[in-house]
Amino acid sequence: MRRFSGLEISKLSLIYIATLCTLAISHPLYDLLTRGDHATFFVAHQSKAIDVYIFVVTSSVLLPLIVYLSLRFLNLFSKSLGRVFYAAVLTILFTLLILLVFVSLEIELGSLNLAVPIAVGLIATLLFVSMSWAQLALSFMSVAVIVSPLMFLSDQTIRTFLATPEAQDYVLISPGKELPNVVMIVFDELPLTSLLDENRLVDDVRYPNFARLASNSYWFRNTSTTHFSTRSGALPSILTGWYPGTYRENSPEKHTNSNAPIQKQNMPLSIFSLLETSHKVFAVETMSKLAPVNQSLDNKGPGIKERLLSLSCDALVIYGHLVVPQGFNSRIPTIEGQWRDFCLFHDPQTPSEVEWPYLGGEPANVKMFIESLENKHEPAFYYLHSLLPHFPFQYDANGELHEAKLNVMSGMFRWVTGENRWRNETVANLAYQAHLIQLRFTDQLLGRVLNRLTEAGLFEESLVIVTADHGTTFYWDRDGLESAQLKKIQASDTMYVPLFIKMPNQDSGVVSDRQVETIDILPTIASVLDLEIAWEPDGVSVFTDKAPDRDRMAMIPDKERFGVDIDPEYSSLKRKIELFGVRNLDGLYLMGPNSEIVGRKVSSFSSVQSQEKVEIKRPRYRPRSRNKSKVQAYVEGSFSNQFESFDVENTKVAIAVNGTIVATTLSTNVPTSELGKGRRVDGHRQMEEDGNVHFLARIPLTSWSDTVNEISVHVIAGDSGNKSISLIGFSTEP
Repeated sequence: MRRFSGLEISKLSLIYIATLCTLAISHPLYDLLTRGDHATFFVAHQSKAIDVYIFVVTSSVLLPLIVYLSLRFLNLFSKSLGRVFYAAVLTILFTLLILLVFVSLEIELGSLNLAVPIAVGLIATLLFVSMSWAQLALSFMSVAVIVSPLMFLSDQTIRTFLATPEAQDYVLISPGKELPNVVMIVFDELPLTSLLDENRLVDDVRYPNFARLASNSYWFRNTSTTHFSTRSGALPSILTGWYPGTYRENSPEKHTNSNAPIQKQNMPLSIFSLLETSHKVFAVETMSKLAPVNQSLDNKGPGIKERLLSLSCDALVIYGHLVVPQGFNSRIPTIEGQWRDFCLFHDPQTPSEVEWPYLGGEPANVKMFIESLENKHEPAFYYLHSLLPHFPFQYDANGELHEAKLNVMSGMFRWVTGENRWRNETVANLAYQAHLIQLRFTDQLLGRVLNRLTEAGLFEESLVIVTADHGTTFYWDRDGLESAQLKKIQASDTMYVPLFIKMPNQDSGVVSDRQVETIDILPTIASVLDLEIAWEPDGVSVFTDKAPDRDRMAMIPDKERFGVDIDPEYSSLKRKIELFGVRNLDGLYLMGPNSEIVGRKVSSFSSVQSQEKVEIKRPRYRPRSRNKSKVQAYVEGSFSNQFESFDVENTKVAIAVNGTIVATTLSTNVPTSELGKGRRVDGHRQMEEDGNVHFLARIPLTSWSDTVNEISVHVIAGDSGNKSISLIGFSTEP
């Protein structure tokens, strides 16, 4: 065994294991969480300083120590068994290290993406246990065990997070006058266009609760955001009344990092500091840590056990994206567009007063907010920032969870560039459809909030503000527009957001086209309450006699200026209506080609059989109990094109369930659901064509029967204009 002396379990083994754990596990996580805006991960988890320290101690100390002690324990019973498990541990750690390199460098080996790193890990283990120089080299690297966590804790964003004192009790000071309650809801990534019908009013069939709110509020439908990013400016502008540049200039450290976490250390002046002495504060924050805590109230957030469970689970998912190679990562939950609750099996525990059929972290946050809505008979400030309807798109119209298929989504689609940013029009339209359907669920949650406000006797006499931090654009230029014109269309989608302000005792709606920016929200609240703002905001109250003479300004991502009307032609609204119609629910599922055939039996068409083979994911879908599993909202698959019978893009495809056509779509040259999954954590990469014809179609959940469902796929041939449509069928891959 001298040849493999490195397998002897000694005190040096602890150093080797700790070093490899640092290099392969903890340091990559530390590096990612201090890069760019990723420190928001801790803010989103409502973490306290103790949570971060426990996270570091667990990753850098406890993990290698537990592994080492387990090996020592095995060694007491059988040295041979101890050596075998020690070799296995070394192989796993070396393999993880190699996987990090492969995934980081985007090394593609096809079906060998996992086999090659494992083989290299085995070779590295053999070298280590047989070569003294390899053991010596790893010993020298052991300095990383100390340096890595120290670098993490000394990083500016982490240091600022740790230095932020926990909010203390605050004392209410009587203002000497009766003040109304303030209810403020900020939705995330909600373009105004999504809510509108052809008359630029809220579509009261698709979004009845937004329409209900508009009927009792001042609706400022000419409101624009100041930034495309929540953290970098959109949310701070709402909460401070400052443009992003002013906000950063007035932060205590005058930080230049636009992605610094939104916490009291960076933002001491906000709506919370304005109201904390006059109103009791009940806040559900998802991207900030600003609200004070009054120990007499149930506003302390989740306990340490729940925080650490959520933090650990989500850190594991992030690590999975760092090391799992392309082709093996399809089952890892998406992390795009969210900062917590990646784990599909983790459902945050929330109070049980309200009957709640919805799963997932964001609906749970709304539930928590609803349960805080009680008439305290003294002024209260109720605040909710909900990350809906922001991607990932994983909710159906009634809140059923389904697998997110549009992983291609990212914040870069909010950028105003004057060029198409989507891979193709089909992907853009599928994403738009998913957004509008998830917005239906968001509307349903808003309805629950409005119902609770009414039941608690809060709605009538409260000041209620509902808005969104920013929008996004799904517009695809098919007409070859000039870049300047396309930029206006993209900007109108990203910049225009809903703003509803219901004054105390207001019982009728007013639509205003006054030019408003989100920096005007805080001054408006202060004006209505007759409170003095301790700083000079950039915005003004929306109820001043005259709107300020100013251009619209936003970072999208570069600073852009626009006049009163960004896109006077309302091009994006017209495109939405062209695709999905208005004031009906079926139209959300009828955006595909030849949609008039949806609902017809396959047997009613003449049909021929293709020589190509079709592969359908889950071809015999059987619905499960909806409170225990995800529903199937898409039919996805591909058919071979070895005879070059079809165009890989824009072939018209019909999906039938149990013999009835339920959706149509256009084909794409790559699997739409895989777009984005091949990206690195901090970027994107394009997928290569494989020659097959791929399809993805959204299916109304009412299409499924409770028993096994037979899915068939057909190519639509002929022209609906002369009523000569026929279908081309396929045999299914075994």
